[in-house]
Amino acid sequence: SLSLSRYYCDIEAVTSLRLNNNALATVNGLLPVVLPKLVPFHSVSQLLWLDLSFNRLTVCADFPRSHSSPRTKLTSARGEQDVDEALLEFTSLSVLYLHANQIQQSANYKLLSSLKSLTNLAIHGNPLDAVPNLEKKLLAALPNLTKLNFSPVTRLQRADAEQWKASQSRARAKLAK
Repeated sequence: SLSLSRYYCDIEAVTSLRLNNNALATVNGLLPVVLPKLVPFHSVSQLLWLDLSFNRLTVCADFPRSHSSPRTKLTSARGEQDVDEALLEFTSLSVLYLHANQIQQSANYKLLSSLKSLTNLAIHGNPLDAVPNLEKKLLAALPNLTKLNFSPVTRLQRADAEQWKASQSRARAKLAK
């Protein structure tokens, strides 16, 4: 049984949460228990930094949500569990560390594009690294990103990502004809 009552009673707002180096295989059940103790759901949007690095996560799923939000899971074409839309409630999240996990699905980055404040993402050291054009996909989906995997995003990287995105759009348009 987790008891945090003596630690959170005087906390105005928690802006960062570090759950790194814990060998977590899932956050299912963990964040919905821990985070409400630290961050009341009305202030979830104040969370700026979330570190889930060096665990055993395979997907970014089961993030906490407000009681009024519907729980919607996205699935990949193969029907695998994908990113949980509840992550969108972290509207002020600017730093997200997911490196050194077991994340495999390339579709995981798509939901992150809805996090308009996200400027720093670390996702290296996952099987996802083997996905072709991953950096371009991430940079095209996350236009506000200034750091990717602890390195500054250069203008050349950004231009390559935009060019790649445009070529993908043209290819989809050709297929639609």
